[in-house]
Amino acid sequence: MSEDFMKYISCSIKSIEHKDFETAKNYIQKSILQSIGAPQPFNLLGILEEYKGNLSQACKYYRASYALDPTYRAASNNLERVTGTQYMKKREHVDFGNRIDEDQDESEYYVEYDLNRVGHIKRVKKGM
Repeated sequence: MSEDFMKYISCSIKSIEHKDFETAKNYIQKSILQSIGAPQPFNLLGILEEYKGNLSQACKYYRASYALDPTYRAASNNLERVTGTQYMKKREHVDFGNRIDEDQDESEYYVEYDLNRVGHIKRVKKGM
């Protein structure tokens, strides 16, 4: 990721936190132009829509972010939170993707093939 991309993402987050949604959207659009296909801008668009109360649109952006990179944990966390049976609208539960999870999964994955040559994803914890 370029330095400009990271600057735009950071400015977007700050703008959303200060409820300056129009500025946030401008920074997000700039970040998309810097790195087409990156999941972070779409996660932020989801947060932006969620803060505005548009949960349906927020879900679409979270899904787009997840589709671009299924390993991007922030989109997965937000999508799970928004679509859960007990939706929590508390701002501290929103995952901007700018912090490191203490409980982050330290697993490695590999594919194991069965006798029919069907691959199955297996997980091995690091350090084991």
